[in-house]
Amino acid sequence: MFAIGAISLAALYFYQVMEPSLPARAAILNLGLAAVCLLMLLDVAKLPHRTPVEQLLFGLVAIACSGFLLRLLVFQVPGIPTDQIEGAYWLIISISDALICSTLAVAIFAIISVDVMDGIKSEAQTDALSGLFNRRGFETRALDALARQTADAQVTIILSDLDHFKSINDRFGHSSGDRVIRTFSEILKDKAPRDAIVARLGGEEFAVLLPPGQTTAAHLLAEAARSAFKEMAPGLVSDEFSPTASFGIAVACKDESLLALIDRADRALYQAKREGRDCIRQVG
Repeated sequence: MFAIGAISLAALYFYQVMEPSLPARAAILNLGLAAVCLLMLLDVAKLPHRTPVEQLLFGLVAIACSGFLLRLLVFQVPGIPTDQIEGAYWLIISISDALICSTLAVAIFAIISVDVMDGIKSEAQTDALSGLFNRRGFETRALDALARQTADAQVTIILSDLDHFKSINDRFGHSSGDRVIRTFSEILKDKAPRDAIVARLGGEEFAVLLPPGQTTAAHLLAEAARSAFKEMAPGLVSDEFSPTASFGIAVACKDESLLALIDRADRALYQAKREGRDCIRQVG
């Protein structure tokens, strides 16, 4: 943008002061504006999934870019006196600029509105303490993942529960409990792959949903999170108490609902609780 502006201004100065020429100034100005539009098009084109509003913006910017280039054809019309060409050019400029500016303004306003709404929606689906998805955000994305799975690539869910968490709040206060939750949340985010869905379902219960095809990584991820949390736990709330976490894993069956999948993982989690906590159990 800086380069386009600098080159355009230098060239405009030359053809305004050194060698005055309206056609040259028109060409420089319109080519510069077209170059700016091209940068915007390249930016929007990089988006992997464009929303309808972004598609609209892409189309409007493409039209604006074409308009800037087509305006140069006015000076190529043969047999028309120069003063009439100049008058026609300024008339086209005044009309087209008004249309381009108003339509782009509406599109940009729509983009901003969508961004604001997405931000509000994201806040409604995010747990404030942990920074992870809440139950609503988790279920929305988990249902999409379940719909994408195939017979050869199933989704896998890992449920986790902080052991003796109530006693942490009772003995050391809620601020200590919050610190434990934040620490465990950071570990889950760090250990989980980027395309995993990580959530705090409520209280001290967490979930990680691995997308289709990553079943074999579930136990390794759970063990990495368990070990990392146990290593960081000493001194987190008190030297006399080290928090731990238990994990339950379940692989989705064909046509299984999200509720049924969570229920099976929950049974595995409670098996881990019954068998001493600070361990991982998986159901078939």
